[in-house]
Amino acid sequence: MIYEEVGSLAGIDYDYMISVALDNVAHAAGTSPDMVPILDIMDIEVSDLPAQTIIYAGKVNNLGVVYANTFVIRENDVTQILTWEITRDYTEKHSNMHADFLANTRYEKEATDAH
Repeated sequence: MIYEEVGSLAGIDYDYMISVALDNVAHAAGTSPDMVPILDIMDIEVSDLPAQTIIYAGKVNNLGVVYANTFVIRENDVTQILTWEITRDYTEKHSNMHADFLANTRYEKEATDAH
Protein backbone atom coordinates (compact mmCIF):
# COMPACT_ATOMS: atom_id res chain seq x y z
CA MET A 1 0.00 0.00 0.00
CA ILE A 2 1.29 3.44 -0.93
CA TYR A 3 -0.17 6.57 0.66
CA GLU A 4 0.41 10.16 -0.48
CA GLU A 5 -0.93 13.33 1.13
CA VAL A 6 -2.05 14.83 -2.17
CA GLY A 7 -5.46 14.27 -3.71
CA SER A 8 -8.14 15.56 -6.02
CA LEU A 9 -7.81 19.14 -4.77
CA ALA A 10 -4.29 19.10 -6.23
CA GLY A 11 -5.54 17.73 -9.55
CA ILE A 12 -4.86 14.04 -8.94
CA ASP A 13 -7.27 11.80 -10.87
CA TYR A 14 -7.41 8.19 -12.07
CA ASP A 15 -5.84 8.97 -15.44
CA TYR A 16 -2.84 10.54 -13.73
CA MET A 17 -2.41 7.64 -11.31
CA ILE A 18 -2.68 5.09 -14.13
CA SER A 19 -0.04 6.95 -16.13
CA VAL A 20 2.33 6.93 -13.14
CA ALA A 21 1.81 3.19 -12.60
CA LEU A 22 2.37 2.39 -16.28
CA ASP A 23 5.46 4.65 -16.40
CA ASN A 24 6.95 2.78 -13.44
CA VAL A 25 6.40 -0.71 -14.83
CA ALA A 26 7.59 0.38 -18.29
CA HIS A 27 10.78 1.80 -16.80
CA ALA A 28 11.44 -1.46 -14.94
CA ALA A 29 10.93 -3.41 -18.18
CA GLY A 30 13.00 -1.04 -20.30
CA THR A 31 10.08 -0.17 -22.56
CA SER A 32 7.56 2.64 -23.06
CA PRO A 33 4.25 2.97 -21.18
CA ASP A 34 2.21 2.40 -24.36
CA MET A 35 3.79 -1.07 -24.60
CA VAL A 36 2.49 -2.15 -21.17
CA PRO A 37 -0.49 -4.50 -21.63
CA ILE A 38 -3.60 -3.28 -19.77
CA LEU A 39 -5.73 -6.32 -18.99
CA ASP A 40 -8.68 -4.56 -17.34
CA ILE A 41 -9.84 -1.34 -15.68
CA MET A 42 -12.71 -1.50 -13.18
CA ASP A 43 -14.64 1.10 -11.20
CA ILE A 44 -15.18 -0.28 -7.70
CA GLU A 45 -15.63 0.81 -4.07
CA VAL A 46 -13.20 0.40 -1.19
CA SER A 47 -14.52 1.01 2.31
CA ASP A 48 -17.56 2.79 0.76
CA LEU A 49 -15.30 5.11 -1.26
CA PRO A 50 -15.13 5.25 -5.06
CA ALA A 51 -12.01 3.63 -6.46
CA GLN A 52 -10.57 2.31 -9.68
CA THR A 53 -8.52 -0.84 -10.26
CA ILE A 54 -6.22 -1.36 -13.21
CA ILE A 55 -4.83 -4.79 -14.06
CA TYR A 56 -1.64 -4.65 -16.13
CA ALA A 57 1.35 -6.79 -17.00
CA GLY A 58 5.06 -6.19 -17.14
CA LYS A 59 8.46 -7.80 -16.84
CA VAL A 60 10.93 -7.49 -14.01
CA ASN A 61 14.29 -9.22 -14.47
CA ASN A 62 12.73 -11.13 -17.39
CA LEU A 63 9.96 -12.51 -15.18
CA GLY A 64 6.35 -11.89 -16.20
CA VAL A 65 4.44 -10.00 -13.51
CA VAL A 66 0.75 -9.12 -13.36
CA TYR A 67 -0.26 -6.21 -11.15
CA ALA A 68 -3.64 -5.34 -9.63
CA ASN A 69 -3.43 -1.69 -8.61
CA THR A 70 -6.37 0.05 -6.95
CA PHE A 71 -6.47 3.82 -6.52
CA VAL A 72 -8.58 5.54 -3.87
CA ILE A 73 -8.47 9.29 -4.43
CA ARG A 74 -9.91 11.64 -1.85
CA GLU A 75 -9.67 15.43 -1.67
CA ASN A 76 -6.42 15.48 0.28
CA ASP A 77 -4.86 12.06 -0.23
CA VAL A 78 -4.47 9.12 -2.56
CA THR A 79 -3.83 5.49 -1.74
CA GLN A 80 -2.54 2.79 -4.07
CA ILE A 81 -3.44 -0.72 -2.98
CA LEU A 82 -1.17 -2.97 -5.01
CA THR A 83 -0.82 -6.72 -5.32
CA TRP A 84 1.23 -8.62 -7.87
CA GLU A 85 1.96 -12.15 -8.94
CA ILE A 86 4.76 -13.65 -11.01
CA THR A 87 2.71 -14.98 -13.90
CA ARG A 88 1.53 -14.04 -17.39
CA ASP A 89 -2.21 -13.99 -16.65
CA TYR A 90 -4.44 -12.46 -14.00
CA THR A 91 -5.35 -15.58 -12.08
CA GLU A 92 -8.40 -16.29 -9.95
CA LYS A 93 -6.05 -16.73 -6.98
CA HIS A 94 -4.59 -13.24 -7.54
CA SER A 95 -8.05 -11.74 -8.05
CA ASN A 96 -9.28 -13.28 -4.79
CA MET A 97 -6.18 -12.14 -2.89
CA HIS A 98 -6.59 -8.56 -4.16
CA ALA A 99 -10.31 -8.59 -3.32
CA ASP A 100 -9.52 -9.79 0.22
CA PHE A 101 -6.94 -7.02 0.62
CA LEU A 102 -9.50 -4.43 -0.53
CA ALA A 103 -12.22 -5.86 1.71
CA ASN A 104 -9.94 -5.45 4.73
CA THR A 105 -8.89 -1.88 3.92
CA ARG A 106 -10.54 0.77 6.09
CA TYR A 107 -10.46 4.55 5.92
CA GLU A 108 -11.12 7.08 8.60
CA LYS A 109 -13.23 10.06 7.70
CA GLU A 110 -11.17 12.84 6.08
CA ALA A 111 -10.40 15.73 8.39
CA THR A 112 -12.08 18.97 7.40
CA ASP A 113 -10.74 22.47 7.83
CA ALA A 114 -12.48 24.04 10.83
CA HIS A 115 -11.82 27.63 9.68
